Amino acid sequence: MTAKLKQIKQQLRQRRHEPIPSVGKWLQQVVTGYYNCHAVPGNLDSLTLFRARLSRLWRCVLRQRGDQRKLEWKRFARVCLRYLPPPRTLHPYPYQRFNVIHPRWEPYA
Repeated sequence: MTAKLKQIKQQLRQRRHEPIPSVGKWLQQVVTGYYNCHAVPGNLDSLTLFRARLSRLWRCVLRQRGDQRKLEWKRFARVCLRYLPPPRTLHPYPYQRFNVIHPRWEPYA
């Protein structure tokens, strides 16, 4: 998670002066891809932490733009709700994933 956040931080610094909607759409794709890989049962706390750290990073980068030092959390929370999807479990439990029977295989025939 820390390695991914470092990569995102570097990209956010490069995209600092782009409009918020374009950066938000890019972040939405990044977060969705991260969730697709790591949204297994029992990992919801880690995904929530990832989203919180990412939103803090994005806010810090936005505060470094020009003289917008006062970017309040109340205003920024609406931006986060719009572009950063909340984490949810996407993959089933392992016993459901691996309980697959091939159609040509007949058990104990």
